[in-house]
Amino acid sequence: MKILQKHSDRDFVILNLSDPQMNGFEWKEGHPYAPILRYTIDKLVEDNKPDLITVTGDMAYPEDYDSYETFAQQLDSYNIPWAIVWGNHDHQNGIEPVLKAAELFKSHPLCLFEDGDPAYGNGNYFIGINEGDSPITVLFMIDSHNSVEMTMENGEKRWVYDKIWPNHLEWIGEQATKHKELGYKDALMMLHIPLYCYRAAAEMAFPGGHGGDSEVYGQQHELISSQPFDEGALPVIKESGLITHVLAGHDHCNNFMVDYEGIKLMFACKTGPGCYWQSTMNGGTIIRIGNNGIADVHHQFVDVAHLLEGTGIQEFEYNFDK
Repeated sequence: MKILQKHSDRDFVILNLSDPQMNGFEWKEGHPYAPILRYTIDKLVEDNKPDLITVTGDMAYPEDYDSYETFAQQLDSYNIPWAIVWGNHDHQNGIEPVLKAAELFKSHPLCLFEDGDPAYGNGNYFIGINEGDSPITVLFMIDSHNSVEMTMENGEKRWVYDKIWPNHLEWIGEQATKHKELGYKDALMMLHIPLYCYRAAAEMAFPGGHGGDSEVYGQQHELISSQPFDEGALPVIKESGLITHVLAGHDHCNNFMVDYEGIKLMFACKTGPGCYWQSTMNGGTIIRIGNNGIADVHHQFVDVAHLLEGTGIQEFEYNFDK
């Protein structure tokens, strides 16, 4: 486990980016996506001066190693430690390309990524935030895999987004106990595909569709793209007594945060125009860790209207009824 130090006179600041999802062509000079993504990250780093940059998945597309390398160089340019979890698109062509991309990332000295136990996928690891010898918050960096064929209630077989596997969930519970015994006050779980419980949280926060009476920060503009069956993660998280916040990527036009059964379930803010987006939701997520653990989580939106003029970049619209 990597340990990062919090200064006693200020919060430890994490800047999370999510779903940049650029291919090699989109990084090339002259394509409108790259200037928007670079400007967005530059602005977020300049404004927040983070101690750590994290990425909640979908850095690129499978086997697009040039894109992974370009993105890694972009993160290196800030001279700040950085860490990633894999998204479903990173996983899309199987484990071998993931392992190759992992070696690419690990060749960058500022990258904190670790492979972890292959029994649970790739990239399950921990980052501790300490003040001196005193543990404060631990980040659970979790692989949520890609997709899996499942039998639906009507007997139909179809491919759906994957989940945290049962043995993986058991391991997460064991690791929460271990880190609590080490003295950590709380934990933030970072993963790409949202947990099934995000669906119920959305129903509570946005009854009937858009808007509602529940206290919620952020917006929902698309359906929750979790696995359609409950993987049982919420009871494990609650029973851990340590994991208080969960941050997922994946849904580019959802960025809500809601307290659900004592756990803060959060969507990360989409970073850049890659794949699909809404420009008014472009930005990053800021996590501040104080002396007693996670003190604040909020989004910062970055206005890129001046870079959009004349590009013809399309914005995503998703109208749905619950």
